[in-house]
Amino acid sequence: MTRSGLLIVLSGDSPGGIERFVANVIPILKEKNIKFEILCSKSIGGYYFRHFKANSEKLLGPLKPSKFGVIGMTSQYYKIFKDSEFNTVLSFDYWRASEQAMASFLTKKKLFVSFRNTIPVNKTRAYLRSIISNAFSSGFIANSASVYDYMLRSLFLKKGKLFQFDNGINLDFYQLNTLNQKNTHKLKIGTVARLDPVKDHFKIIEIAKLAKFNNKQWEFIWAGEGKLLSEYERIIDENKLKSFIKILGFVDSTKGLYSQFDVFLLTSKNEGLSQALLEACASGLPVVASNVPGIKDVVMNKINGILVQQDDINGYFNAIQDLENNIHLRRELGKEGHRIVNDKYSIKKVFAKYLKTMGLIDGN
Repeated sequence: MTRSGLLIVLSGDSPGGIERFVANVIPILKEKNIKFEILCSKSIGGYYFRHFKANSEKLLGPLKPSKFGVIGMTSQYYKIFKDSEFNTVLSFDYWRASEQAMASFLTKKKLFVSFRNTIPVNKTRAYLRSIISNAFSSGFIANSASVYDYMLRSLFLKKGKLFQFDNGINLDFYQLNTLNQKNTHKLKIGTVARLDPVKDHFKIIEIAKLAKFNNKQWEFIWAGEGKLLSEYERIIDENKLKSFIKILGFVDSTKGLYSQFDVFLLTSKNEGLSQALLEACASGLPVVASNVPGIKDVVMNKINGILVQQDDINGYFNAIQDLENNIHLRRELGKEGHRIVNDKYSIKKVFAKYLKTMGLIDGN
């Protein structure tokens, strides 16, 4: 016997932005008296584990690695879905959408899968998986226009089942930053992103080399952890950049973090719609970012940030230098970014669309 409620599925290798998104919707679910539980399909730890354990009715998982591939993973999802008393599943573990789709069909659950990135995929595998996902899922949610187009073009998902609801943040956490209106201290350039290839911190190291060569008083501050940490540390040490690059590691909460920065820098190879980018804009930071889909959904060149071709090291350097030398420009870009995010990316407004689509609140 099932009842109205929500099972949220997370992957343990979910980016921190997804975990922050889910952490921010928990108060909304409680406010609307929607019962829920959370499945972490891989192990997670630290702040988010404690947060989910304290705030969800039940924290499930992790799933066990299976040598039987799709069948083995489907059987694990089947058991969890069958045991769940709730009738609706919202999954952020999009790489296992087909296994979850089969399990939802067998257990008569409604499955909605949220896609939040545009990472290249094997087309043949994507097509085969799309057959199952299209047949048995109730809907797919893209968190930006770029992701929506990618899902149609590369993942072969049905347009009739596809929704675009932009990413959202808790606007109460991020206030307009006034520190970037001053020019009396070392310029602090912040990046909030996991340390893996797609975020491409190698570019930031190259920018730091230019800053050192040009005797700039810049400090690059990285918040995040990941599999490339030791390699980055080695390169930073070899190039004697420790005075230019500071690695904070995993940060429990980004609330208050952005007030430490004067400029936000994002050099990603691709993005869905970056949670950190929205948080930086909401905090009134001017943005320097790669001119790639996902980022372009939020940042308009010379309006609320400066867009640079992803591999253009001199372009990044010159953009940061322009902001260093022009306090008025920093202030204006930051104010416009703050306005845009406040107008469009409230987590309460965004998640209300999720809940209406899933039939968990009234659609009127």
